[in-house]
Amino acid sequence: MWCIFLERRLEVPQEYRGKLDSLVMGAARDPSIIKSAFGGEPLKEGIGFETSVLGIKYRVLTANNNIEAFFIDPLGREVDASKLIIYMLNAFERILAGKVVYYRGRLVGITHLKGGASAQLYEKRMTNYLAVEMDGSEAHEVEKAVNALGGRMMSHPTATWSFEINPLNGARIAVAFWQGEEGIPSGASILFGEEAMDAGIPIEEIIVITEMTIDRFVAFYRRESGRKPKLFSSLYL
Repeated sequence: MWCIFLERRLEVPQEYRGKLDSLVMGAARDPSIIKSAFGGEPLKEGIGFETSVLGIKYRVLTANNNIEAFFIDPLGREVDASKLIIYMLNAFERILAGKVVYYRGRLVGITHLKGGASAQLYEKRMTNYLAVEMDGSEAHEVEKAVNALGGRMMSHPTATWSFEINPLNGARIAVAFWQGEEGIPSGASILFGEEAMDAGIPIEEIIVITEMTIDRFVAFYRRESGRKPKLFSSLYL
C-alpha cells in the first residue's frame, strides 16, 4: 500500500523525461506492457503506474501536463531509485521492441551470457562480498531480507540458503550461500537465467542490476538482523 507521507519526489534527468512520459502513456493504453517489463500496475486514479523493484516503491504519473515520479525506499537511497528507474525504462523499450520473455531457462554462470567473459571480475567481487558479509547469517533473517527485496527463497541441494529474484523482464538472478565450517571459509555463487540473452539485455546492464541487487540485499539483511558490516560497509566501497 502506498503511503503519501513517506514518498519522496524523484528528480528524473531531462534526457529521460520523454521516455518516462511514453512509459506512462503506454501503461495507460496497455497495462500488460508495464506488468511484463517490471511488474507494474496502472494507478486506480489518474494516468500513471505503481510498482516495486528491488524493494523500492515507485509512483509515476502525469499531472498538469507534467510527468512526476515519487519513490519510497526503506533504505533511503535516492541514488538507487534514480539509477534503477533508467533500467526500468530500458526494460520497457525492450518490451515495445518485442524482446519479451515468458519462459524460465536454465540458470547459467556469467560467462555463458553474451559478453560475460569480460564481467568475471565483477562477479567475483560480488560473491566475495556475500561470502564475507553474510558469514554466520541466519536463514530466518535472510528470508526477511529477501522478502523486503522482492525475491523469494529457493530450495537448494547443498547451499545453506538460496534465493531468486526477477526485477526486470529477462533479468533473473539466483544467489546461493554456503556457510563455512571446520576451517573452510563461507562461499557464494550468483547465476543468471539464460533467457537474458533472448531479452537482449546488455552485459553491462546485467552487472549493474546484479550489483544493486546484492548490495541492497545485504543492506536489508543488516536492517532486519541488526548486524554490523564485517569488512565492507557497501559493495561499492
